[in-house]
This record gives sequence, structure tokens and C-alpha cells, in this order.
Amino acid sequence: FFGTIENVYRFMASYANIDGFVGSEAPIPARERSELDQWILSRLNSTIALADQSLESYDCTRAARAMEQFVEELSNWYIRRSRPRFWAAKKASASTETVSVHDKLAAYQTTFDCLFGLAVMMSPVAPFFADWLYRRLNEVVKRDAAPSVHLARFPVADESVIDAGLEARMELARTVVQLVLLLRNRSHINVRQPLSRMLLVIGHAVEQAEVERVRDIILDEVNVRAIEYIADSSGVVKCSAKADFKKLGPRLGKQMKAVAARIAALGDAEIRAFQAAGKIDVTVDGAVIEVGADEVDILSEEIGAWTVAQDGGITVALDVQIDDELRAQGHAREVVNRIQGMRKTADLDLTDRIRVQYQASTALAASTAANRDFICRETLAMELAEAAEPKGDWAERFEIGDESIVVAITRSAV
Repeated sequence: FFGTIENVYRFMASYANIDGFVGSEAPIPARERSELDQWILSRLNSTIALADQSLESYDCTRAARAMEQFVEELSNWYIRRSRPRFWAAKKASASTETVSVHDKLAAYQTTFDCLFGLAVMMSPVAPFFADWLYRRLNEVVKRDAAPSVHLARFPVADESVIDAGLEARMELARTVVQLVLLLRNRSHINVRQPLSRMLLVIGHAVEQAEVERVRDIILDEVNVRAIEYIADSSGVVKCSAKADFKKLGPRLGKQMKAVAARIAALGDAEIRAFQAAGKIDVTVDGAVIEVGADEVDILSEEIGAWTVAQDGGITVALDVQIDDELRAQGHAREVVNRIQGMRKTADLDLTDRIRVQYQASTALAASTAANRDFICRETLAMELAEAAEPKGDWAERFEIGDESIVVAITRSAV
């Protein structure tokens, strides 16, 4: 928890020092920031409201858990999704520079607002760390006249910034992403490997219009090219239901066998209706018996080449077939990952440019050459050249699946 907050602070501070952000810039109104910024600000103020209410009723555990959830969302979703904005170089032309600077400034201001609000909010439950964070932030920006967090006023939630609909959409996006990543893990496919498409079953828990509003976020997170929608899951998964004898047996006694048979006979449409309602009525010898969702196990069997995952009313299917073009793009992303690791090992500055030489097996060499511009852009490489014997200040050999590559990098003087 504390390490995560410190990492967010140091990440922001590192790039703020590079870009010259000092906090004296005119605040950008929340409505003029990106949807991602608006989401985390909404979550900040929702958390402040919940923490305030919890502390007022002396429920410190509830307040602390709300803060813990917010920190997870700030670090693992907002900061990770915002990294390209912090990394982006300032554009040369005046028109694009305005957009770039505006977007980067919004990212800095939003991150600062979240950390500052968190520092004051957490002061009753983590007094020492909260004061350390407050002082680090306030000594530069001078947001508050109070020299210590314990002399500052507890934050008040800004209701105008809270957007429940936006929070629900982003939570839906995060759930879909988690399911797709689960499928990738189950199929042993690294997230750096692009895939062609995924299917999303629309219904009571998933509205296509809501998904479309966060479509780009989902596709970017899971590295899939397209989302396709289907009205029901019968084409990709076959469902069956099985009564939980341990839970139902003691309650139903002799009626258990008849109820279990009725549940086992449920078709796909009946199972979907059961999942939506959370219960089902079973008639045995003229008596109506209500069976809850927690008393029945729903089993799913994948159909065809799709791999499927479900979470409540959300069903996702993933096409795991990889053609040559997708494989080449996956190779390029793996090469980027290895070069970035070498940059870190070499302790290069974030803004250092490099020159790269490589020698690779046939397929990997072709993939690297075909994606030269992408690799150079992602690694700040001024040059990416194939060589019989790669030479540089740092060199290393890597195995990427069945392929291999030797990479040598040199810090560029330019």
C-alpha cells in the first residue's frame, strides 16, 4: 500500500522534473480533461465521501479499505493508462504542441490532485506516511498554508466531479479486461502478442452502447484488434447446471433428487434467466421450491476455437488464433520489452537516446525489420541496424519463444 503510493509519487516527480511542472500552472477544469482524468477524480471524491462518512461513524476499517481500493485504481489503472502522456515528447509544431502540453499538464494536475487529496484523507489512519507525502507535495506547489497534514482541513468531496455513470463504465471495462487477461493466461499467450478479435455477449449486465464508450480502452489494455457483439452465448459456450447437494440436501431432504433432476434439465435460455434473476422456482409434487444462485453450480463448455470466461452476467470469448502478421507484431513488442530492460539495467536516463544493433534468427529478424519505426519510437532509438556481430556499450542475448536475438545498445551523443 505505502510502497505503491510512493511509487506513484516518484513516477510523477521524475517526469515533472523533466517537463518542468511546478504546480503554478493555471488549473485545467475537470470537464476539460480526458475521460480517464475525470474518472479518477470522480473516484477520488467518491472515496473522500465514503471515508468521511466512515470516520464520522468510527469505522476506520471501512475507511481504510476504501482508500486501499482507490490506491489500487490510481496505480494499476490510471497511472498505467496515462504513461504514454507522461512519456510523450513535446511536439514540434505549434498546433500539436498545444494539445500535447494541455494533455500532459492535465495528467500532472490530476495525479497531483489525487496524491494531495489522498495524503490528507489518509492522515487519521496513517499519520506518519501521510505527513511525509503531504510535505513532499506541498513544499513545491504550496497548495496549503498548513505546514503539516495534521494542521490541514480534512477534504470535502466535490459532488460536481462525481460521475456514477462514468465510474460504472470504467468498472465494466476493468472487468472485461480482467476476463480477457484470464483467457490469455489460460491459453499461455503473453499480453504483448496481439490477437485479432474478442466477443462480448450483450444482455442485462452489458449494454453495447456503454461498452462502445470504453471500447478503445479495453482493446488497448488487452492488445486485441476488435470487439464483436453477440446477443447470447450459445454460439461460443454451452452451459449446464448442477445442484449443490451439500447446500440443498439438508434443506430439501427427500425432495433433493427431484429438484436436482429439474436443475440438470435446464437449457441455455433457462440458465441465463436463472443467472439474471439470481433464483429459480422448482415445482415438486405440487410444492414450489425456491433455489438460489449460490445453491447451483453453472458449468461452461467452450464450443469451437473460442476460449470463454464469465463473471456474473459478463461473458467474454477470445479468438486465440495467431497469423503471421500478428506473430510479427508480437515479436516486435517482445524486442521492445528486451531493449527497455537493457536501458533500465544500464541505468540510462528516461530521455537518453540510443543506437541499437541486432542479430536475430530468420523470423525474428524479419519481424524486427518490418516494425522498425515502432521499435525505434518505443525505445528512443536513433538507429536500429542488423549486424553480423552486434557491438555496443551493453549487449545481451535473448530467447523469444523458438526465436533468438542478440541486442547491443549504445547511448547516443545526439
